[in-house]
Amino acid sequence: MIPITLVTGFLGSGKTTLLKEIIKQNSDRKFVYLVNEFSPADIDCKLINNTTSDTVSIPGGSIFCKCLVTQFIHQLSDIPDKFSKPDHPVERVVIEASGIADPKVIRKMLRETHLSATYELQAVVSVVDPVSFPKLLKTLPNIRSQIEAADIILLNKIDLVSDSQVNQTEISIREITPQTPIIKTTHCQFTGNILSMMSKSSDLTGEYAKCTDPHYSIMILKNNIHSVKQIKSIIEPIAEDIYRLKGFLKTDTETYYLDYSASGWEISSPFTETDGSGISIIVNGANRKKVIDYLKDLELL
Repeated sequence: MIPITLVTGFLGSGKTTLLKEIIKQNSDRKFVYLVNEFSPADIDCKLINNTTSDTVSIPGGSIFCKCLVTQFIHQLSDIPDKFSKPDHPVERVVIEASGIADPKVIRKMLRETHLSATYELQAVVSVVDPVSFPKLLKTLPNIRSQIEAADIILLNKIDLVSDSQVNQTEISIREITPQTPIIKTTHCQFTGNILSMMSKSSDLTGEYAKCTDPHYSIMILKNNIHSVKQIKSIIEPIAEDIYRLKGFLKTDTETYYLDYSASGWEISSPFTETDGSGISIIVNGANRKKVIDYLKDLELL
């Protein structure tokens, strides 16, 4: 049986950062990383590919929605043959679910497809951003589901908030799951082996999500933004409506990786030209029309 570690957490909480940390700590192990991205732009997998070639990408929605579950099942079925070597079989699959995912359906999916004969869900790791968590918990039902499903919780980005905010987030988590271990982290850096956690959630139950979720709307910006200063000025008036922005911005001199969420901006450079360009944003579905009208006026959609 191949163990699965499922990484969940809302958009911008630090899931991809956690995967990079796991890769760094297990570079000598035969792990396969399946990256699921809500945006159709395959950005997260490009970041992971800088550190390992053992990756599978499923962009364009949630692997636990009806639209993508067939592709997810197909990719999982192929992993043992595709990545194993005679003297080095796949030891583990680490799945980064999209930020909107409800992970409770995974056991049902493995069982119904008979993939439970090949895989065993070992643990669910949920990453929490204390900047956005209090508000999201009240408005998005999948946030609670991600906490309820967790076998271990990384309370990440504690360097960006006050001690009282960290404590209040921990209290909110404890109201949902009193016993689940919580590790407080910055940049998802941890000591010990979180992959040794064993699942307590044998009774996880959930249903596949619908393909269209009114809580979210995805947009891909046109490639006519030419500087970091320009994209920041564009986003400022609609920042409160954006759950996540990420992508590659190619200027005349170099390519930047951009990442914006409630925690603020993260900007990295340089990246090679092969990283391409393209910026995706995921916005609050309730304010979709407002954001579309604004971006169309700027000729960005």
